Parts: sequence; structure tokens; C-alpha cells
Amino acid sequence: MKKFWPVLALILIWFIFTWPFWLKGLIPAPLDFLVGFFAPWQAGQVPIKNPAIPDVVNQIIPWKIFTIDTFKSGQIPLWNPYNFSGTPHAANWQSAVFYPLQFIFWLTDFTTAWSIFVLIQPLLAGLFTYLFVKQLKRSAPASLLAAIAFMFSGFMTTWLEWGTLGHALLWLPLALYFIEKFHHTKHFIYYLLLALCLSLSLLAGHLQISLYVIILSLAYAHFKGLTLKVILTIGLFPLLLTAFQLLPSVELYLHSFRSQIVPLGWFRSFQIPLSGLITFLAPDFFGHPVTRNHFSSHSYVEMMGYIGLIPFLLSLLTLWQRRKNSPISFFWFTIAISLSFSLKSPLSDLLAWARLPIFSSSSPARIISLISFSLSVLAGFGLDYLPKLDKAVLKKFFIGVGILFATLWLATFVLHLPVSQRNLVIPSIIFITFIAIIFLSRKFKFFLVASTYALIAITLADLYRFHHKFTPYSDSKYWYPPM
Repeated sequence: MKKFWPVLALILIWFIFTWPFWLKGLIPAPLDFLVGFFAPWQAGQVPIKNPAIPDVVNQIIPWKIFTIDTFKSGQIPLWNPYNFSGTPHAANWQSAVFYPLQFIFWLTDFTTAWSIFVLIQPLLAGLFTYLFVKQLKRSAPASLLAAIAFMFSGFMTTWLEWGTLGHALLWLPLALYFIEKFHHTKHFIYYLLLALCLSLSLLAGHLQISLYVIILSLAYAHFKGLTLKVILTIGLFPLLLTAFQLLPSVELYLHSFRSQIVPLGWFRSFQIPLSGLITFLAPDFFGHPVTRNHFSSHSYVEMMGYIGLIPFLLSLLTLWQRRKNSPISFFWFTIAISLSFSLKSPLSDLLAWARLPIFSSSSPARIISLISFSLSVLAGFGLDYLPKLDKAVLKKFFIGVGILFATLWLATFVLHLPVSQRNLVIPSIIFITFIAIIFLSRKFKFFLVASTYALIAITLADLYRFHHKFTPYSDSKYWYPPM
């Protein structure tokens, strides 16, 4: 029980976060948007919670219905006759026709299966992250915090109901775990499991995210000192295993409009503005799509990397703990490179100018997925290192972050930003509480263990609010109702 309590805790936390499905039978899909906006149902005047994710009901779910119905009829869904005059379906990567986790749809009715398929993303992401961070010899509470930060991070939350990007990303921590195991044991089974993880990511339905997962895995394999031959086969083997998906998708991509021309203006509209980094401290600083007060060019869905304020602050503390050949250095390097290619900068423009397939025709902001994961892992290190940090370092850190918060508050008054003022209140309270907890843990040694779990509890409350403010759950009666 002592060994497995964090896993049980993660499962319990997952049930608490996803309670609307388990206790009320609500479906994690914006069905209110379906019947409140799209013909022929919009006359019903159903209130819409979140207008930012319409593709879920007009694209992703219909594709999934067609995929499952076609398979159950004994055919492979190669062609979709219901889009325009017909379109390739299996070759459409986002239809995820061959993703093995779709076996869930054979176990129960479609709406229940859809709910489980969507909601299982944060659970798997959390469990896999816990395994990886624990393998890095972090404590159980630190590994638990890293898992919570990633599984309910901004990226996993805002893309949750697509059921593609999250599934493509969640295999990353497990892939890195198997790289660690292979590095230490050289057992071939871990190499095969690594190839399987990367293959599952490729089949999950979002090639851009899967390529990020593969690139980071290859970089981590190099960081761990694996041979060039092994690294090359790690990259090629999953592509060969998934060739039945890759080859028709490549052919379709080469014939698509987006592969022929990449408007630089369109590409730049999905680069993260420098001001967007504020959302790592206060996710709703520029407003929120649910409250209809979003006022910035910063796209809430595309550019949200929030992992919880306390995990973010703990990750920053690891800047004082970097050592040569340390995972801390690797993940900070990953963050630096990812920011370089996602912020509005000439280096980011290079992706569009070079016309790199997939990357030049997709949103550059989505590399924030790697930033969120890296920060979550670093938060685990930060929690373990917190008691060992020098008092003078902590004092300078708190003063620096305090000045940053004071500057943001001053800017909201000078620029007359009432929305930002309201949405700075909770982050400011969390920051002050963080300082108080650290002070008490330093002042009273008996409070040290309690402070660790207090920080985890505050993180849970913070991310619970963030997750449920954005995520719509809908009544099943709105599931594509008959006329």
C-alpha cells in the first residue's frame, strides 16, 4: 500500500475531476454548442458554455461515429461519402481510424464509450508521468505533483474533448520512461515497448504532436547516451510499424491545399505573443472564452500552457539546481528551444519560410505541449529541492516574483483592464499562500511534511477550478437529436 498509494491517489483525483460523467451521466462534449448554434437545432436557444471548441461536434465526433459504424459493419472506413462529394477518411490523420484504444467503442454504447475515451486521457497522462518522474529518483509526493500538473495542464484541458491531441501527447512520458529503463538495463523488451509507445502516438490522430513526441524522445535518448544506431532505429521503427497509416496520409497531404501554400500571415497569427507568457502565472489574464471577455490576440485554446501556479513556481526554482548531465538541464533546454519556435520571432518564421511539411502548415503554438510537460517534470524536482534551497535564494526569488505580480497589477490599473484585475486576484492569493507555507515549513520543522501536501492540495484546487471553468459537460438528450 505504501508503494502504490500515489497511483491510487491519482485515480481518485481523476474520478473527482471527472465527476459530472460518473455521477450525473453528462457527456464531455460541447453538445450545447451543437444544438444552440448549428442548424437545424439552433432555434432551441440552448445556452452555450464554451464557444471555443466547435470542431469537436461538427468534425471530430461525426468522424468517430462514421469510423466505428463502418468497422462494425465489417468494412474499413477508407472513404467518407458524407463530407462534400466524398473525401478520404482513413488517410485523414485526425480521423485516427487505426488507433487501438478505440476498442472502448466495442465495449459499450457510443456516448458512454466517447466519454471514457475522452476522459481517460488525463488519467493515462498522469500515471505515465508519475512512472517517469519516479524513475528519475524523485520522491512519491514530487512525482505525484508532476503528474497532476501535466494531466490537468492547460494543453491537456483545452484540447481534451478533441480526443486526438491529448492521446498523441500522453504517450510521451511513457516513452521517456522506457528510454530510462533501456538505458539502465539494456533489455530489448524496453526498446520494443518504446517503439510501441511512439507507434500508438502516431496512430492517435494528430501527426504534429506525435512528431514532437518522437523528436523529444530521440533527443532524450541522445541525452542518455544511447548510440546513434539505436537512436535512428527508435525514430524509424515506429514509422515502419505505422506505414499503413503513414503512406496514404502522406499522399493525401501532398495533394491538399495546405501543403501547396503556407500564408506567412496565417502562420504568424498562431505564434505566441511575448505577453502571452503572462498566462503561465495567471491563465485568465486576457479573459476567458467561457465568460466571453477574452480581449487579446493570444489564443486561449492554442496557446495555453498553464500547469498550476505552484508547480510553475517550483519549476522556476530548479534554475538554481542545474547540473551537468542532469534532467533539469535537458528539460530547460527543451523549454528554451520550444519557446524559440513558438514565440513571434524570426526563428519561428523560419518554419514557414522553409516550408517544412506538417510544421509549416500547422499552428506553431502547439509546441507548448512540450513546454507544459517539461515544466511539470521540473516542478517535481522543485518540490524535492525546496527544503534544500538556500534562504537567500528563496528571498530573492520571492522578491522577483513579487515585483512581477506588482508590475502586472500596476499595468492593469494604468491600462484600465478590469478583466485582468479580477483574474489576478486568485493567482495573487495563491502566491501569498505559497510564501506563507514555505515560511512556516522553514520556521517549524514539524510542518515540513504537511507543507508538501498543502502545496499539492492547493495545486489540485487551482487546476480543478481551471479545468471545470473551461470544460463543457452536456446532457445526453443533446446528442445529435432527431428533428
